[in-house]
Amino acid sequence: MSLALKQSYRSNETISKHEFEKRYFDLMDQLRIIDQKLSTKTDAYVLNIAAKRQHTIVKLHHDIEELQNKVIKEKQEESHKGAQKKRVSLPSLKWFKNMQLSRK
Repeated sequence: MSLALKQSYRSNETISKHEFEKRYFDLMDQLRIIDQKLSTKTDAYVLNIAAKRQHTIVKLHHDIEELQNKVIKEKQEESHKGAQKKRVSLPSLKWFKNMQLSRK
């Protein structure tokens, strides 16, 4: 790199304003193209990550809904079984209480 700089300083060749502008605009076009490619790749990468996270969020939301439904069903079954147990246990308690009174 330093050798190229030394050679450019040593040469007495000059370039015209038109040639300089042409090279300058070509360089600017190349930089613009590189920037567009980098921006496109970055956008695609970010979009991919966002889509994966959204998929994970939707899956977790679905799992939470399933667990909530299971809990609700278990509570309903438990309350239904508890109501059946109360019905069964209440007559036996009355009978037991009556037996104790009759023994006195």
